[in-house]
Amino acid sequence: MLSSLRAATQRADQASNEPMKGSPMSLTTRFLSLAGILILAGTFAFAQPSLAVGQHATAFPPVGLGSTETAEVILFNSAPNPTTGPAASCAGSVTFTNAGGTTIGTPGPFTAASGQIVTVRLAFGSAAASGARTEIRASIQTTVPTTNPRPACSLQTGFSTFDTVSGATHVYLQGPSLVSFRD
Repeated sequence: MLSSLRAATQRADQASNEPMKGSPMSLTTRFLSLAGILILAGTFAFAQPSLAVGQHATAFPPVGLGSTETAEVILFNSAPNPTTGPAASCAGSVTFTNAGGTTIGTPGPFTAASGQIVTVRLAFGSAAASGARTEIRASIQTTVPTTNPRPACSLQTGFSTFDTVSGATHVYLQGPSLVSFRD
């Protein structure tokens, strides 16, 4: 009985590994490809941040902040004002976190009209650091309006640290273009 089961399994394996007519991929290869895609899709679906409906989020990588520095997120709304409908506008908030993931300072709300540059800053004194240097991270949450028609929003972002006294920039990270929505 065991030998007949092995023989049946071998025949099934041979049949499944033979290419299908008109297709260079075997049935086993197709199954494994589909299984891999489903596993990846499931991983990405569950790895999304928890946000309220109508919000988008992104975060910058961590940077070091020294005792004489200020951190700054720069937001630019590049969406033009339409000829009809509401004026272009992006709104949301910027949150700074420490190396432990705890929010530091007060989240800074922002609204940027068409062509406007807005900054949200965190001085070293608000970073709750115990030494002369700390690592921080900045994240941006944008609010997508539920009104119809929606105002145009196309946000370009950057994250920098600069010397508080001289104003000299020490670090600049270009962020992604975050949101681009219109009705």
